[in-house]
Amino acid sequence: QKGVLPQRRPPSDWPWTESPPDMLFNYYIWANLESLSHFRQLRGLNAFEFVPNCGEVDATNHLVSAFLLANAVAGGTCMKHVP
Repeated sequence: QKGVLPQRRPPSDWPWTESPPDMLFNYYIWANLESLSHFRQLRGLNAFEFVPNCGEVDATNHLVSAFLLANAVAGGTCMKHVP
């Protein structure tokens, strides 16, 4: 069984031939959307929400990181199978 982060290395050390874990992608997207939304709100524009589609066939760690970071989770049909 895979661990939450099976290969613990900083994002800068991931080679281009491999994809980093979905948890890193979720964090990167969330952090940038939060920054952009704050910038837009200061100027009276609408904000973005992070609502990833996960939990159907994805790994459990992707679902967990999305649940912790996202405003909502689209999909998530396997949530009932994960304690």
